Amino acid sequence: MNTPFDQATEGARERELMTAVRAGRIAPEQIAARGLPFPVKIQIQTVSPCNAACVMCPWPATKDVLPQGVMPEPVFHRIVDQIQGRGVERTSLFLMNEPTLDRRLERLTAHLKQKEPRTTALIFTNGLLLTGDRAQALAEAGMDEIDVSVIGFSAEEYRKVMHGVDFATVMHNLDEIGERQRQGRLGKLRLKLVCLEFPGLRESAAAFTARTGLPVQLKPVTNRAGLVDLERLGVHNDKAPQPMPCQRPFVKGYVLYNGDVVLCNCDWMRTTSLGNVMQDSLENIWRSHQLDEIRRHHLRRSFPPDSLCARCDYPYLP
Repeated sequence: MNTPFDQATEGARERELMTAVRAGRIAPEQIAARGLPFPVKIQIQTVSPCNAACVMCPWPATKDVLPQGVMPEPVFHRIVDQIQGRGVERTSLFLMNEPTLDRRLERLTAHLKQKEPRTTALIFTNGLLLTGDRAQALAEAGMDEIDVSVIGFSAEEYRKVMHGVDFATVMHNLDEIGERQRQGRLGKLRLKLVCLEFPGLRESAAAFTARTGLPVQLKPVTNRAGLVDLERLGVHNDKAPQPMPCQRPFVKGYVLYNGDVVLCNCDWMRTTSLGNVMQDSLENIWRSHQLDEIRRHHLRRSFPPDSLCARCDYPYLP
């Protein structure tokens, strides 16, 4: 189940736990005692909108039917206060959104890194607004990693998937960022290019890397818990006959702009609310009976038919 993309960000605690989980060495009734006391990775949605309408993303279908907004800074500060000193290895300042739409992002990054300098601060962006100036400002604020989603390596390929995002602008931004990186103006900031593996893009990514020297990491296209019709997109993933436990409920926490904690980054319809950080602690939410019951379903490799996990193809991907 564990894809190369996931393996690239595994720490020792996640690896040890998930190895035991997938090998069946943790019985369902043991998870409360043997699970992690706090998430090792957290995603925070500082703003909810996106400026694109990509074909594999539920945003266009959900943006007008669900409330959207900006995370109040007291909510952000409360989250940061709660993760301080808890060993959170990666703090993603994005969740089902385009993070560069938040003009406070530099200030929020600086606050996070001042309070918890040991965490890796990162964003995942389509790159449209990520100019060289913006990348440098984020680097100076303490951002450790920026992953740019590049799905298509020619204007034609790109246009088929990344609706609302201009290919030439993104390539220009990457050129600017690359130049600043070569000049040493981005400090320790790591830039990664990530591509979803639509048909033909593995070969295009390899050719792009050969031409530019920029490596591209590939991820499978998933159905986002049943919200995306992969057949319509021409995607046919190889799937295992039985699910494997997904690492998300065991290692990651997800906080929406209003402080609600949802099950995972595929819960676009916010169907599984676990609590709110302004009403309860992240630790209590993480160790709740509700979330432990979901983990037990993964340990049993059997999901309730109406659950988010039952509709998701991620646990079936090799």
